[in-house]
Amino acid sequence: MGSQARSLFCWLCLQVVFASVLSDVWKAEVVDKMNVLVTSCVVVPCTFNYPGTPLPDSRIRGIWHKKDRKEIIYHADQIEVADSFKGRTKLVGRLGKKNCTLEIDSVTDHDNGPFCFRAEIPSLDKYSFVEECVDIFMMWDPEKPRVEIKQTLEEGAVATVKCTVRHTCPSYPPTITWSHFNSEASVSNRDSLHGMWEVDSLLTFIPKEEDNLTDLTCTVAFHGGKSSAVTTRLHVTGKANYFHIIIPVAAVLGIALLFGGVCYFMRKKYKVYGTNHKTKKTTVHYRSVTYKYRKSLEKKLVLPPYSDILTSIQEFGAEYPGCPEGLQSMGSQARSLFCWLCLQVVFASVLSDVWKAEVVDKMNVLVTSCVVVPCTFNYPGTPLPDSRIRGIWHKENKKEIIYHADQIEVVDSFKGRTKLVGRLGKKNCTLEIDSVTDHDNGPFCFRAEIPSLDKYSFVEECVDIFMMWDPEKPRVEIKQTLEEGAVATVKCTVRHTCPSYPPTITWSHFNSEASVSNRDSLHGVWEVDSLLTFIPNKEDNLKDLTCTVTFHGGKSSAVTTRLHVTGKANYFHIIIPVATVVGIALLFGGVCYFMRKKYKREIQELQSRNDNGIWSRMSRMSRRFRSVGPSFQGNQKEQGNEYS
Repeated sequence: MGSQARSLFCWLCLQVVFASVLSDVWKAEVVDKMNVLVTSCVVVPCTFNYPGTPLPDSRIRGIWHKKDRKEIIYHADQIEVADSFKGRTKLVGRLGKKNCTLEIDSVTDHDNGPFCFRAEIPSLDKYSFVEECVDIFMMWDPEKPRVEIKQTLEEGAVATVKCTVRHTCPSYPPTITWSHFNSEASVSNRDSLHGMWEVDSLLTFIPKEEDNLTDLTCTVAFHGGKSSAVTTRLHVTGKANYFHIIIPVAAVLGIALLFGGVCYFMRKKYKVYGTNHKTKKTTVHYRSVTYKYRKSLEKKLVLPPYSDILTSIQEFGAEYPGCPEGLQSMGSQARSLFCWLCLQVVFASVLSDVWKAEVVDKMNVLVTSCVVVPCTFNYPGTPLPDSRIRGIWHKENKKEIIYHADQIEVVDSFKGRTKLVGRLGKKNCTLEIDSVTDHDNGPFCFRAEIPSLDKYSFVEECVDIFMMWDPEKPRVEIKQTLEEGAVATVKCTVRHTCPSYPPTITWSHFNSEASVSNRDSLHGVWEVDSLLTFIPNKEDNLKDLTCTVTFHGGKSSAVTTRLHVTGKANYFHIIIPVATVVGIALLFGGVCYFMRKKYKREIQELQSRNDNGIWSRMSRMSRRFRSVGPSFQGNQKEQGNEYS
């Protein structure tokens, strides 16, 4: 080949060889803050990257330290670790897999961080990821569990109650116990992302009439000894009746008749009624006083002079009949102090608030579905209604607007696909993007405009969206073996980002009841649970049970599991063989008995005819034993007398 061709070939080879080295950089991903229960443990999720090819665990040293680098909280050499963290930290991630996840056990009130990861590769370099650190906020009291239960349970019908609690200690998950005896509970522990985990305990039982108005308690014991509980009252209804309709209707009619009668007689007795002139005067004066300073409140804290305020308060106290005499008798300094305190209370929120926003930083979203981006914001001053605030979402470069109340301002590719689902008056800027496409990756930032105050773009708090072409597979939780005739529960769970149009879950098992719940797992991720309750038959053994999830936008995914149903516990496998053997033995013995009785003479004749036959021999042998028996016993007695 020519010189140009050889140069091109060499350049391509260098690109292939050094592609990973040139593209990789030092970077880490660590959750930024976590709420942790004191005395429990916390697992901080962490991943990192470094230039070059992957190395084994033995070639990488992982260290965790405080941001100021003065204290090391984890090191393979325990001598290097600060005394307060010795024996309480360990690396649960594999450095060779670029996983730097840290566990801190027996959390104390001083384990607040920030904590940062440091990687050292002797043959390459070392790096402290001080830009990605975790802050830990202490919780002295454990979180209360959540209980999901129907308002009313039907007597004799299968009932399910779910108790859920969040935690940060997957190495030692909380244990959940129920106060209801003779009931079966299944437990699952799942990752809710960003270092949070959730434990579910699903209680299945058949309520009785005696359970009505009894308390059901779910108690959660956390690692470290702390516990929390929540109690709910069971309402069990008997067989279908109409008392739940008749009694409320009768009560409402009775109250209405009673109230109407009282009003009628009161009106008849006190027909002439006057108005209180003093009250009317007070209301008018109060409005006039408050109106006097309304404009000053809207001019960015330009307050009226103290002299005007004191004059107004004195006039108000002189004219208002209910004004305390103490205010009128105050000295000038006391009145000034009183007014200053009032102004501090009125304008405290205005002086303390600043422009800030909280937006989830990244989300994985299914193409063709929708995404709801959680967002809250704050601004200086007193709260304003929705009509006084304009909310805008735009790309980070501010060149493309993806949401605006005026659709003309929105870029064509987002027209009709975005809407604000949060109320700006409640400082909620949550955004929904429907029919997600492969170019909706962001980053997207929120902008607030208040004409009477100011405008601000929160470009420090933006969301990145990562596209998923294939939907996430659902998770199915089921026992390995099911018992025939006993109540069985199967749970199918899937995560999504579209609470406005949650996925639908269907089962391949007919004639079964399924309850569905949709819950917020935080950080813009939601979870849909479908709980299938059925009574398995013998025919269900080795059959496939399929859970199919259909997402908004048309995409779907499914997972199939095989049922293993065991029969009811019985002893037929023992009784039948034993009965068969005993029956055959009795039958054979009976036949022998009747044959001997019926052919007794013929047997005797055969014995007498043939002296050498088997019957004759057995007869002579039996007679010999009978004759020898008494003589042998006599000899034994004589020998005994001689010895005596």
